[in-house]
Amino acid sequence: MADPFDPRAGQAAPRPFAVSVERGGVAPPDRPYPPAEAPAADSMSRHAAEWGLASLLGGAALMICAAVILVFNVILWNAGPGVLARADSHLALAAALVGVPGLLGLCAASLYIGARAIQSATTRRQPAGLALAGVLISGGALMLWIITGADLLMILFTFAH
Repeated sequence: MADPFDPRAGQAAPRPFAVSVERGGVAPPDRPYPPAEAPAADSMSRHAAEWGLASLLGGAALMICAAVILVFNVILWNAGPGVLARADSHLALAAALVGVPGLLGLCAASLYIGARAIQSATTRRQPAGLALAGVLISGGALMLWIITGADLLMILFTFAH
């Protein structure tokens, strides 16, 4: 009976998942690639992961900032007219009118980057875990910034004279 572990027994070429025993060198035959022979990962083999990680990190940072600004909004609401009745309230309102749409734009950009990563993963048949997590976190950050921005603008419009 032929040896079942011999890749040459019963077939012309070794199976693609079989271990090659013809390879020379000092590496044991159960290692598919010695470190010197391992192919380097090219940039397109990790394209979806890099875009997904960018979306995930951007969305997470924006989500944390939204939570901090929500706490600031509560403090600002409690301080009320004593703080916002000054001339500086117009500057705060102008900054909020520029900053809130800017942060909403950053959230939308992070969401777009995550969608691009999902598209790249499906096109290149790569894993889409980071891309999906980036889309979910960026979508959550966008929802939080809509709530936070509306809250901040309502507070500033209420107390700014």
